[in-house]
Amino acid sequence: MKKLSVLLAITFLFVSAGMSAQGRYGADSAECVKHLSYYREYYKQKNFNDALPNWRQAYKYCPPTATENLFVHGATLLDFAAVKASTVAQREAVVDSLMNLLEQRAQYYPKNAVKSLNNKGVYATKYYKNNPEKTHEILSGIIDKIGVEVAPTILENDFRAVVQLFDAGKADPIDVMNLYQKYSDLFEGIVPADDKEKDLISQCKSNTQGLFLTSKVANCDELQRLFGERLDADPENLSLIKTIVSMLNSAEDCTGNDLYLRAVVAMYRMEPSSASAYALYRMNAARSNVDEAIKYLDEALTYEDLTDAKRSDYSLEMAKYCIANNMLGKAQQFATKVASYNDANAGSAYMVIAMAWAGARCGGDEMSSRAHYWVAVDYLQKAKNADESLAEEANKLIGRYSAYFPTAADAFMYDLTAGKSYTATCNGMTATTTVRVNK
Repeated sequence: MKKLSVLLAITFLFVSAGMSAQGRYGADSAECVKHLSYYREYYKQKNFNDALPNWRQAYKYCPPTATENLFVHGATLLDFAAVKASTVAQREAVVDSLMNLLEQRAQYYPKNAVKSLNNKGVYATKYYKNNPEKTHEILSGIIDKIGVEVAPTILENDFRAVVQLFDAGKADPIDVMNLYQKYSDLFEGIVPADDKEKDLISQCKSNTQGLFLTSKVANCDELQRLFGERLDADPENLSLIKTIVSMLNSAEDCTGNDLYLRAVVAMYRMEPSSASAYALYRMNAARSNVDEAIKYLDEALTYEDLTDAKRSDYSLEMAKYCIANNMLGKAQQFATKVASYNDANAGSAYMVIAMAWAGARCGGDEMSSRAHYWVAVDYLQKAKNADESLAEEANKLIGRYSAYFPTAADAFMYDLTAGKSYTATCNGMTATTTVRVNK
């Protein structure tokens, strides 16, 4: 009873105010201020169930210019109603009302139009996530209206919807590529308010780039056409150059072309870094310039901007590249450093070391010439112990290399028996291993 009295008293005050300000609260000012008062009290208590019907009445009787909170609170209440809706049809009707409400706020309160439209994009993504056509219709409309003031998540989510349409055969690949170019430019044009937003923009841009690549909408030739024109038009744009390098790195067999050459040379000239040195490695590797490739990958490892995880990846890649080019000692040298930077790569590093030993050609007597297979098997055992996903491949190689073990009789002739410690030296590599024999 006391609560009701308080509400009536508050209502009386608002009605009195409404009578003296007919313009603000409209022709039905008494009903407007009454329901504004009722819904606000419930809203403050987070009693949205009771706030909602009173808000609906306030929305009915109040003109849009009565108070902006009619739209701010209304969006929260309609979102609540949509979540609680018992049928699909009911939810769709509420969401349509929510979309219209946010458009109205943008219309009647232009100072907050950008915020309202960005909120509309968030709600559209939430409620139309299984309807890419509707999502794209709404989000692209928002993007066209506010341009670089759009929230970066809206750019990402709209492009995600377009990729879904492409996968379903409902979007032309040229349109997808053009949209990617448009959104790439918008990402560059967004001015972050703080470091947190700067990180968000970077993450959304990276996610959008990933969507573009995994969609397979653009092969290497199309990427060269798309980005070649952009680089011709803006050859000193470092951000664009980095994007080109990243995109061509990610595409299959796309680092041996002239566009990649132009981009990586420019990036290295404008901003020497681990990334630009790595890009020059990729370019030279694609062109079979082995010495130059190793030179630049080796340089990439010297930069302080490199994280431990990336340093581990680069060291592993260097080891594999050296194996592929029969530089076995150098391969082992880099592979032994991999796990110290990132233990997650230990299994792969052991596999590379095993390959280095297995591929070695060792001189000396019959035991010396076979000992490298013992070391190879040692590292294959370590590889599968460190990474279970490598077990199948490691076991196959263990079976293959074990066939080259000497027989017990042959080993005996050199005063060697199974299980005895043995120091193997080969191609400048040295390791202590265990004698193994075949029957």
